[in-house]
Amino acid sequence: MSFLKRLQFWFAGFNDYFRVMTTNNGNTAATKTTLIFTLVKTSMTLVSVPNGCVTKDAKVVCFIGNLAANHSITKKIIVTMKKVGALSLKVELKSKETDVDLSNNKASTTVTIKN
Repeated sequence: MSFLKRLQFWFAGFNDYFRVMTTNNGNTAATKTTLIFTLVKTSMTLVSVPNGCVTKDAKVVCFIGNLAANHSITKKIIVTMKKVGALSLKVELKSKETDVDLSNNKASTTVTIKN
């Protein structure tokens, strides 16, 4: 799983987006797959979520369903940054199956917000 960053920095007060691409590297389909974006509500305002996603507390939860072996999916969330400074973005992927490699089920990135 990886963040696909458009810019190395964002500007406070303007809409911008972040995308996450996740790939099932396993040999079988992952079922009941869910992608969870963690929002930093003190630093951002949620503007738009993709189809199949809902907001819950400080998270955007995207219900992907089945993700075939060696296939990818990308989701994009639009936010407005409220504060200047560094911000850590986090995302996690879960599925019904037991995963033998949990290290690739989470991703994070840090972006800089400027005036």
